[in-house]
Amino acid sequence: MDNGKVHLFVDPITIDSSFSDSGYETKTYTGKYMLLVSSDIDEGYKDKFDNNIRPLITNSNQFVKDSILCSDYQINKFQTMEVINLFDFNLDGVLVTYSITITK
Repeated sequence: MDNGKVHLFVDPITIDSSFSDSGYETKTYTGKYMLLVSSDIDEGYKDKFDNNIRPLITNSNQFVKDSILCSDYQINKFQTMEVINLFDFNLDGVLVTYSITITK
């Protein structure tokens, strides 16, 4: 994997429907995705966090949240977990678990 590129891994999305008494359907989308960058296996945690993980948390994750924050979507859950040396490819980044409800 190339250094400097952000890799996106997306798990299958689960769609849950609920219905009001009048038959109005509300859909909630739940899933996980990872944003990862290549790293040096010999780097210490502080360097991995400062160089790889923090930029993903502050920039990329915020971009995703800002993109879905609008009147038609409600973010129910947006949980971020750090990942280090993943998949034997020395990938560091974040695993995000989300749940979003369409409110229109």
